[in-house]
Amino acid sequence: MLLQRINPHVVTASLFASISATFVIGLIGLAMNWWTQPETAFERVISTTSGVVALTVSVALAAIVLKWRKIQLIAAFLVCLLALHSLLVTFSINHIFFLGWLSRMDAYFYPPVAILFIILGSCLAMSPEQRLQRLWQRALALVMLAVAFLFLVLHIIPNGFMLLGPHPAVTSIAGLVIFLVSISLLLVSLIPTKLIAFPSPKAMWLGFIAVFLTCGTWYYLSYENIRSVQLQAQTDLDKIARARQQMVSVNIQLMERMVERWQLNDLKMLDDAQKNDINSYLRDIPHLLNLTLLDQERQRRWQQGNDNSNVSSSHFGSPEVQNWLNQPHQTTELFIPESTFRGMATPLAYMILPVDYSDSSNGYLLATYDFNRLLNPDTRMLPESLKIYIQLSTDAVTSFDESKPYHRNELRLAKTVLTLPQGPSLPMFASLYSFDDLVANANLRIMIAFLGLTFSLLFMLMYEQNRQLQVHSLRLQDIQRRLRTQRHALKTSEQRYRSLFEQNPDAVFSLDPDGHFVAVNQAVVELLDASAEEIIGVHFQRFVEDDDIERIGMLFQNVLAGRSQRYEARCRDIHGIHLDLDIINLPIVIDGEIIGTYGIAKNITQRKQQDEHLQLLQRSVDHSVNGIVIADAVQADMPIVYINKAFERMTGYNKVDVIGRNCRFLQGSETSPEAVQALRHAISRQEEVRVQLINYRKSGERFWNELFISPVRNDQNVVTHYIGVQHDVSQQVANKKKLAFNATRDGLTGLANRNALETAIADLVKQHRADLDENILATLFIDLDGFKPVNDTLGLEVGDAILIEVAHRLQSTFCHQEVISRFGGDEYVVVISHLQKITDLTELVFEALTSIGEPYEVTAGQKIYLTASIGVALYEPDVKYPLELIQRADIAMTRAKQYGHNHFQFYSADASARFQADIVLRSQFQQALDDEELELHYQPIYQLATGRIVGVEALMRWQLADGRNVSPAEFIPLAETTGQIIPASEWALDRACRDSKRLQEFGDLTVAVNVSALQFHRAEFLDYIMETLQRHDLSPRTIELELTESVLMDNTDYAIALLRKLRQTGLQIALDDFGTGFSGLSYLKQLPVTKLKIDQAFTQGIHSHESDEAITRGIIAMAKQLGITTVAEGIENAEQQQTLLELGAELGQGYYFARPMPFDQLVEFIKSANR
Repeated sequence: MLLQRINPHVVTASLFASISATFVIGLIGLAMNWWTQPETAFERVISTTSGVVALTVSVALAAIVLKWRKIQLIAAFLVCLLALHSLLVTFSINHIFFLGWLSRMDAYFYPPVAILFIILGSCLAMSPEQRLQRLWQRALALVMLAVAFLFLVLHIIPNGFMLLGPHPAVTSIAGLVIFLVSISLLLVSLIPTKLIAFPSPKAMWLGFIAVFLTCGTWYYLSYENIRSVQLQAQTDLDKIARARQQMVSVNIQLMERMVERWQLNDLKMLDDAQKNDINSYLRDIPHLLNLTLLDQERQRRWQQGNDNSNVSSSHFGSPEVQNWLNQPHQTTELFIPESTFRGMATPLAYMILPVDYSDSSNGYLLATYDFNRLLNPDTRMLPESLKIYIQLSTDAVTSFDESKPYHRNELRLAKTVLTLPQGPSLPMFASLYSFDDLVANANLRIMIAFLGLTFSLLFMLMYEQNRQLQVHSLRLQDIQRRLRTQRHALKTSEQRYRSLFEQNPDAVFSLDPDGHFVAVNQAVVELLDASAEEIIGVHFQRFVEDDDIERIGMLFQNVLAGRSQRYEARCRDIHGIHLDLDIINLPIVIDGEIIGTYGIAKNITQRKQQDEHLQLLQRSVDHSVNGIVIADAVQADMPIVYINKAFERMTGYNKVDVIGRNCRFLQGSETSPEAVQALRHAISRQEEVRVQLINYRKSGERFWNELFISPVRNDQNVVTHYIGVQHDVSQQVANKKKLAFNATRDGLTGLANRNALETAIADLVKQHRADLDENILATLFIDLDGFKPVNDTLGLEVGDAILIEVAHRLQSTFCHQEVISRFGGDEYVVVISHLQKITDLTELVFEALTSIGEPYEVTAGQKIYLTASIGVALYEPDVKYPLELIQRADIAMTRAKQYGHNHFQFYSADASARFQADIVLRSQFQQALDDEELELHYQPIYQLATGRIVGVEALMRWQLADGRNVSPAEFIPLAETTGQIIPASEWALDRACRDSKRLQEFGDLTVAVNVSALQFHRAEFLDYIMETLQRHDLSPRTIELELTESVLMDNTDYAIALLRKLRQTGLQIALDDFGTGFSGLSYLKQLPVTKLKIDQAFTQGIHSHESDEAITRGIIAMAKQLGITTVAEGIENAEQQQTLLELGAELGQGYYFARPMPFDQLVEFIKSANR
């Protein structure tokens, strides 16, 4: 009975009001806390925790309505969790379970409220769809309703709210919202779950606006009330502070005037007049406890006071007071001992004043005050609702209002600083002590909120009831309208049936249950070629072919059983002529009884014949080897209406993919626009057309399609369709292209071959000779540096992969207008004809060098580094034949290699001549190697501090047969370019080892031998060095290998590892020309070198350039830090020697000591030096 009385609209309205109220209160609370950033609990109308709980409750209630079970449980759990957190922290249970970190979170709820929220969370977790949980939800809702009512009643009892929260504004709205939510949950538990829903959207908007205005008004009034109380407290506190400051100032003035009077009257210490003054002050100033006269050593000479408890006297000797007294005091000072604030009934204040007596003795007057009475002589200034505190330190706090005992709901409202004259500045704050006015205002606001929420609820109910009445009214009007429509339909039904029967172009008839014709229309008469009288009353089997009578009879019985049928029948007219009919049979039902059948027949004799013909044609087309496609020319965009199986095999598309689409979907990015245009032109002229074009299969694979399209015309010579015949000619086209490609392309890289290059360069030269092109015509001859060792060591497969990658990089660097050719082996030729400026050409060459110089990853984790040398030749009028450009570029490339790898050179006539000279010099150098005409000269290396020879450096020299000396700067780079440096270096090492053996008789002299980077990176270098030393029976410590930083340029990690192996054998390693190479300091700390040789460029400029001296000093200092010996090269005078010695250089060599000399002269030189 109770469930029947509850209006579902009341439940939905109360639920939505609860959701809106909790949501708005939570949202406003969080937003205002974020906006105002309240510092104290009093300033928070709604705490952040309360706002989160309110929003979570609104989510849980909404989830109950929407039946979002998971969200309901999560929200309910969060409500319980927040409430449980407050209980744990409040009762310090969190510390028992080692959860101290929970204390860092705001535990805002008092235990009764926290317990109620746990009950609320449990109630929200219950599912109304389960009977047992509904009962629990109902019970918990009743408990919450009773507790919420009790909460509201506590606000009528004086200070009753203190059991629930910090101030009544918070606790009253909490009680009201829980009261409203409890009613909603109780109603939810009393009605079926299918009735739980939201009101209509318009009702929700109106209700939400009303709730928002109600809650917003309540929050605004509460916030303003709290702000006004806080501002008034701040004003009162500032007044009190000024009054206390003035009171202290007056007491200081009284004391200072008394001291001034003593000094003006030339009183001596302990005069009677002085004692009389002290007694009168003690009598007239009640908060003055005693006055003490101190001598210059701060010892008490005399004391008089009103302190019957002797508190001040007993505290006089405390360390805190004595420390303060023993400090120098030139003026009046005020001191408040912190210890009197703790454990004593009377906080004290000490004032000391210096006194100059007439007998030239100095002393002090010490006044002891009751601190509370000093600052609070008249309590009438203190409002009854406030309690004033003053703070000396974190632990030292006292109140003026001893009549007001402390209670836990005191809320700090205002603070200021009390600056005591001649004393410290003390924090001062006021707490709200009496809540009577606040409770009255909160109760008034909660009544307004209750009325507002009640109005919102009633407003939604009224709107829903009115809407429901309007719905019922519209429903009644609709029923009346349908009744009128049915009556009109009944009148016209018979006429419509007759018109449908008689005017239907198809044959329409009815049969009785026995199968006899009852009625036929004119179309039946014409179909059977008989009159209506000849047909009516005759059994339908009369017009059915004999072999089809049994099947038709079974279908007729199915119709009489109430199942409509559609079928094709083989029939005949009254003359026996064959007919194919498409028949629909429907049962005629009157008052639930089938009284016959109703039939509609369509003559499909001609269509059947056409279908047979089309099937024959389609079978023929389907088995064609060519793809056939038919498009409808009448419809927009000419959609495909037919494809055969050959088309499906050729394209990969099936009929579902194709039918209804235009043929252009087969085209793609590489389809020839000319071929497409030819197709469109022929279609627009309704002509036949044959084209070859690229189409795309469904897989994305392209294929060449030879397509023939022909228009199909109807009897009126109108094009209705287009038929397309397709043939896949991809293999034929590929073969044709391959033949053309192989004739002009390199088989490995796909670049132009030599024939194509010569043809292209001849055409370009011819064009420039005819002055038809103003651009530069340039030929680049590109040769890879060091490619042969890669081929030899890693194999031809890796070499081919690198050649292909170089081709790709050249194609990326140079635009498609340029001719790029593989000339042969690791040589490439590029012909550039689109540039107008040499600077642009230079930039392009630099790009090519950079691109080729990038690492080549030949296998996983292994990279090959290669560079290139490029020769550039520009077309000049003196070029006799086109291929001369390639020859000139080749000469320039060779010149580029002489300047080092990764370099380019422009062709010039002088360079050509020099090239010829280099060829001669190279031949002469090879002859000198073969005939052992090279020599080694030795330059001594000195210890700068002692002048003792400690080693020599072996230097290669070459004298021609005509007596001319060739400079090492000339033949060494040439030998490195040609590879002749390898046998030359091996000869030099062998000769140096032989001479080193002879030098051992002069002591432990080290022979330094220069090693080229090319020789260093040879695979057998380490084995060769050790084999040479063993052959000459030399200790590795007698030989020093001099290397330049260039050895690190190729495969730095390998070079460092090899150097470490050399050092492990005992060989000395010197780094030559340090500071001029590419690596410098970046690798020095990793190199296992024993000596650094400072380049002579720094040595010779050490006096003329401050930078050279700074660099030299830095190199020496750095070497010392790393434990490396330094050798200064190129010392030419004593000043340089002295400066280098002062900078810390250990060894040196140069013309100042001795020039390089043949070995025999060296032996004599060492002998004379030793003498």
